[in-house]
Amino acid sequence: MGRPSFLPQLLAASAVAGSLFLLPAGVAEAQGNDSQWRPGESLSSLVGGTLLGGAVGGVVASWLFLRFDLKFNNQISAVDDNINDLKENLDEKTHDLTDKIDNNLTELNQTLSKDFKELKVKGEDNINRLNSELQTKIDDNLVQLNQKFDKDFKELQVKAENNINQLKADLQTKIDNSDADLNGKINQVLKISNTFQSKFESKLNSEINILSKKVNSSGDKSEKMISDILNEVHMLSTKLDECIRELQESDNPQTPPPNQPEDSPEKTPRLTPATTPPLELPSSSTFEAQPPST
Repeated sequence: MGRPSFLPQLLAASAVAGSLFLLPAGVAEAQGNDSQWRPGESLSSLVGGTLLGGAVGGVVASWLFLRFDLKFNNQISAVDDNINDLKENLDEKTHDLTDKIDNNLTELNQTLSKDFKELKVKGEDNINRLNSELQTKIDDNLVQLNQKFDKDFKELQVKAENNINQLKADLQTKIDNSDADLNGKINQVLKISNTFQSKFESKLNSEINILSKKVNSSGDKSEKMISDILNEVHMLSTKLDECIRELQESDNPQTPPPNQPEDSPEKTPRLTPATTPPLELPSSSTFEAQPPST
């Protein structure tokens, strides 16, 4: 690579510098001793001084060019060659380095891919192993929990059955006691009823006998009165039968007692009230009028 030459510029600059350097001397010579400007006498001196300055500048510029510029150009050419060589070496080294980096990156990618695959396989194996161990622990815990639950449930079931049996026994005892008390009360009521019935029948028979005597003594005149009395006696007998029937029904309830097993026999036997024979009333023929005694 060549360097552009500065000789024309250097020659022109030297000529101008020489002319400007000699211009004051030419002007002073043209003015003379009286310091007046005389164009006719000073023009030749001015032109001559300018040409002389240009010649001196050209000689100095040529000497400088021959002394320094050629050698400097050679040095610059050598530097340019060195720069070109260095650039070529740098490009070659850069290319080699790029290839080496690419190769290293390729090898690194292959190594990373291989390591990643191995790590992935190991990770999957570890995950499967952990899942298997965790599932085994969960199964063991579930088995233990089921066993404990079954044991607790059986114990609770036994306790519940014992409590239920105890409650049944207590309830049966209370029912038996209640039945005994109820039977005692019913028997007492039946005794009172039988006593009342006996007294009522006795009184009724005595009244009937008294009435019969009165009828026999009064004759046919009291036929209507006897009929009314018989109706009243019949009504009283009907009421008495109803009272006895209610007592019998209260002694024999239709529904079983609550919370009592159907298949379990009663421990306390039921007492059956004594059947009361129906009251036999005398017929109207009994009260037939008899002739008065004379």
